[in-house]
Amino acid sequence: MTAKPYSIDVIGGYDFDTVASSLQKSIRRSLEYEACYWSFILHESGYYKYVWKRLLIIASEDISNATPDAAQLVHALQQSYHYAITAQNRPKNDALCFIFQAVIYLSRADKTREVDSLVNLIRTRYEQGERLEVPEFAKDMHTKVGRSIHGAWDDGSPEDVAERHRKWFSHFSKVVPDIGDRYLDDLKQVKGVK
Repeated sequence: MTAKPYSIDVIGGYDFDTVASSLQKSIRRSLEYEACYWSFILHESGYYKYVWKRLLIIASEDISNATPDAAQLVHALQQSYHYAITAQNRPKNDALCFIFQAVIYLSRADKTREVDSLVNLIRTRYEQGERLEVPEFAKDMHTKVGRSIHGAWDDGSPEDVAERHRKWFSHFSKVVPDIGDRYLDDLKQVKGVK
């Protein structure tokens, strides 16, 4: 049985999917007036929830870590919209202020599609059979395999326990880049690590 084609009505005689695509592509190209126009069409057609969903996706898919606070700002504006806007005042301009602020912000933001590219790269490689090996540095005393290699945290003599802590500090808890830890030397001392 073939699915029946359907249409979603939006004002202005546009197709929903092309309006949604126009919104996202306009933000990608920093065309803020056009992006606000397309968000207006969707909002005035009753698809305000979709507009917010699409803006949140854009914040991660198209803006991403080039402007890492974009998703937080869009989410905060979405929450403000839902707090301040009701069915009675949704048709008024107040509702669009929250949306336009988000759209303008995203349009002006620095952008990168790096996250979306990486999502597609990993998914495609996984579907093609790629399987990464679990790295040795993940096999610490918090894992079943790590306990079988190194023992449980408190197993054995005080020297054995201190050795596990030494491995923890030198290998398993390593962070990159490391900007320093003012408490590390004191912690090593109380754990018996020299």
